[in-house]
Amino acid sequence: CQHISSANITKNNGEQYQLPLASKDQSMIEEAMHFAQVIEEANHPLADQWLDVASDVHRTLYLMRQDAGITFKADTHEN
Repeated sequence: CQHISSANITKNNGEQYQLPLASKDQSMIEEAMHFAQVIEEANHPLADQWLDVASDVHRTLYLMRQDAGITFKADTHEN
């Protein structure tokens, strides 16, 4: 399994630096436990809140990509 150990950051002024990132063992276990709890308890309000947040994140990332001129092959509907 590949692990990301750092991120290269470029500031608006063009200055670049490397940000070290620490990896965790079982990085998704906490999220999986929260999902299981929501399912077992049928906590629909919390699930709806998570869905709203995920939708907001998706929309924000999409708009940021558009503003930056970043396109993916799927954006052109090519296979």
